[in-house]
Amino acid sequence: TTTQMPRPRQFLSKWCSLPLVHHAIVLCLLQLLIQAGTSVGHGSRNSGCKNSVVVFATAEATPVSTSSHLSASNSVNNIPKNTAFLKNVETQSDQRTTRKKRQIHQLLQVQIIHRHGDRTPITPMKNETYWKNQIPSSQMLRQIAKGTRLVKNEDEKNRHAANGRGPFGQLTVLGVLEMVELGSRLRDELHLFEDDNEEHESDDNGTLHLHRGRLFTPRHPLHPRRIKVTSTNFPRTIQSVQGLLIGLFPDSDDNNDEPEQNDAVVDIDTRHTSIMIPDPQPRRTKQQEILEKKLASRPHIIEKEYQMRDFALRMTDALSDQLGTGADDVSFGVGEEGDDDDGDVPHKDNKRKQPLPWSQLSEITKCLQVRDLLPNSITKDDVQRIASHSAWKWFEHLRHPPLAKLAMNDLVCRIVNVLHDGKNCPRVGCIEQDAPWLHIYSAHDSTLVGLLCAFQLESPAQWPGYASYLKVELIKVETVTDEEEKELEKDETEATNSNSNSVRHYVRFSLNGEILPSRLFLLEEKEEGDDDGLPSHMIPLEHLTAMVQDEAQ
Repeated sequence: TTTQMPRPRQFLSKWCSLPLVHHAIVLCLLQLLIQAGTSVGHGSRNSGCKNSVVVFATAEATPVSTSSHLSASNSVNNIPKNTAFLKNVETQSDQRTTRKKRQIHQLLQVQIIHRHGDRTPITPMKNETYWKNQIPSSQMLRQIAKGTRLVKNEDEKNRHAANGRGPFGQLTVLGVLEMVELGSRLRDELHLFEDDNEEHESDDNGTLHLHRGRLFTPRHPLHPRRIKVTSTNFPRTIQSVQGLLIGLFPDSDDNNDEPEQNDAVVDIDTRHTSIMIPDPQPRRTKQQEILEKKLASRPHIIEKEYQMRDFALRMTDALSDQLGTGADDVSFGVGEEGDDDDGDVPHKDNKRKQPLPWSQLSEITKCLQVRDLLPNSITKDDVQRIASHSAWKWFEHLRHPPLAKLAMNDLVCRIVNVLHDGKNCPRVGCIEQDAPWLHIYSAHDSTLVGLLCAFQLESPAQWPGYASYLKVELIKVETVTDEEEKELEKDETEATNSNSNSVRHYVRFSLNGEILPSRLFLLEEKEEGDDDGLPSHMIPLEHLTAMVQDEAQ
C-alpha cells in the first residue's frame, strides 16, 4: 500500500507544481481578503475591491525568480509594497477626497451702468410741436419721480451740448416705458422669489450656485436701502432711472407724495458725475483735448474720413430740410469737437462744404428712423452705415489706452473701489448696517463704450441701444468639503463672512445679458498660466485691480 503524504505536504507538492503566475494570483487574492477584512472592521467595505484590478496588473508585471518556490513566494508577498501600487492607492484616495470638495459661487454685489431710454434728437429740428408731444407730460414726470429724491449741488450746472434745449435731447414716453421694462427685467434677474422651485442649483460641473445665482432672496429681499443710485445731471438720465425704479419696485406706494417721510425713499445722486462722460465739456484736462486731436489726425483715420466724406455730405444734405435753428451749434463726441467751422453754413445752392459730425448724423437718423420720419433719400442701410462708422470712430479713439485712461479712469477706479467694498464689508443681513448690494449708474451710450474700452472688454456686435446696460458682478468662489458646504448653505451671511484661504473673488462683465471677456486678462492669463478651472470671463478681482492700477500710473 502506498503511504499517503500528510495533508500539508500534499498541498505543498501541488502548490509547487503550479505555474508561478498562479502563485502570484492566489497570494494576491489572499492579500485582498485580508485587506477586505480589515476594511470591514474600519467601516470601509469597498476599498479592497476598488484596488483589485490594480493589484492583478501589478502582480503579472512583477518579475518572479525561477530559482526556488521560496524566492517566488517572497516576490509575490512584496507586491503590496510595490511603489506603483502605493502611488495608485494614494491617487485614488486623493480622488475620493477631491470628489468631496466642490466650488460654491455666491453673488455678493452687482453694479448696473445703463444708457437712458429713447429720446428726442439732441440736434434742434423743425416742427418743435411734434417733438414736444413725444416727451412725458408734467403729470407723468411727477408720477415716476415719486419715491425718489434728488441729491445735487445747486451751483453745479450742466453746460454739455448733449444736454439739449427745449424739447430736444429729452426722454420720450417710449423711453419711460423702456426703462420701466428694464427695471422689471433686472428685478427678475437679481431676485430669488418664494415660488422658485429650488433655493440653490448645481451646474453640469457640480458647482453649487447659492440662491441660483441671484443677489436678493426672500430672507434678504430687494429694498431701497440696499441700493445706491447715481445719475449724470441730465433730465433724460434722471427720469430714466426713475422709470427703472418703478419696474424694480412695482409694489411701491404710489400715493405717498412726500418721499422725505417715506422709509423707502431712493436718493438719486447727481453730484460730481461728469466722470461718467468720456467727452465732458470742457474736457477735464488739456491733455485729453490735445490727445483727441492727435488721434483724429492719424493717417488711417484721415483716409477713412476721406472715403466717407461724399456719403456724409449726401446724408447731411438729405437732412437739411428738417434741421432747425441752432443745429450747426451742436458739437459733441470724442474726436469730433473743434472741427473747422467754415463749412457749417449752407451755400447758395443750399449745399454744405462740411457735413455734420458723425455723432450728429447718427443720433438724428436713429431718432427719425424709430418714428418713420426718415427722408426718402435715406435708407435703412444708410442709417446702419452711419451708425457703424460713428461707432468705429469712437472705438478707434477710446481703444487707445492713454485716452481711455484720461477719459474714464475716475469712473473705472470708482467701480473697482465699490467692488472692494463689496468684498470687505461684512453682510449681516441688516438693512441698516449692510453696505449697498446693488449700485445703479444712469448714464449714456458713450459711458458704456468708454467702459468697454477702459476694461478692454470684447466689443459688442452693435452699438449699445437705448436702455442698454453693462452689468458688473462680484462673485465669491469658495472650495469646500461636503461638511463645510452644509454649514455654508445654512446661512448666506456666514458664507459671505468666511475667511477661508480657499476663497477668491471674481468679477464678471456682461452687456445686455451677453458675457464679455476682457482681452487684457486673457493675455495676462496666458502669460502667467493662472488656471483655477473657471471660465476666462471670470476675472480675479486682484488681477482687475492690478490692471487698473497699472493703467493709472
